[in-house]
Amino acid sequence: SKQSNEKNGDVAEQMDRDLLTQKYNGWVSAVASAIVMQNYTEFGWGITRAPEPLVEELRDVLLAGVAKGMREDGQSDGGMRLENPVEIIQQDDNSTQLPPMFIDLPSTLKDQTLSDLLPLHTQFASTPISPDGVAYGLRLYRNNSRLLMHIDEPNTRIIASILHLGSSDDSKPWPIVLEDFHGNTIEVVLTVGDLLLYESAKVYHGRPKRFDGE
Repeated sequence: SKQSNEKNGDVAEQMDRDLLTQKYNGWVSAVASAIVMQNYTEFGWGITRAPEPLVEELRDVLLAGVAKGMREDGQSDGGMRLENPVEIIQQDDNSTQLPPMFIDLPSTLKDQTLSDLLPLHTQFASTPISPDGVAYGLRLYRNNSRLLMHIDEPNTRIIASILHLGSSDDSKPWPIVLEDFHGNTIEVVLTVGDLLLYESAKVYHGRPKRFDGE
């Protein structure tokens, strides 16, 4: 009907306005960080390989969690749960996007992950890094996911990394997009064991293209 078409048009227009506002706010944050924070690297990002034993252990946890399935009570217990809402992971009423699943890591494995990866972060930044970092956990993106371009909060993350542990067989390549310190837009497609390091409070990054896969 004409009324429903007008309503849908209003919703789409509001979504466009919201997206423009998010882009503008992200640009303002990026400019502010560029002015007040130092650069630790020439380009702001780099890629290396994570230690193979660590990758294998994390993959075991990932596969075991997927096999256990979904916990409806919000608890992980080694299985999957819905991730708490993240503003920059776009979800809207007109999308078939499914929210990410999440697998919590045991505290001992979190500590091991931080310990094993600390030398790689230190080498990347060419400066001592506090061992009191944060190992977030295992995020499982699902079909139609999109991570908006953003920078991280400088009071929590300055040198960060993403470790790719795998994807379903039907997944198409899903690049991480970064804007480096020289104004270049880079698309990086990770394979199993790749560790993407980046200055997350200064380098604009995200996955703006829709993910196509299970």
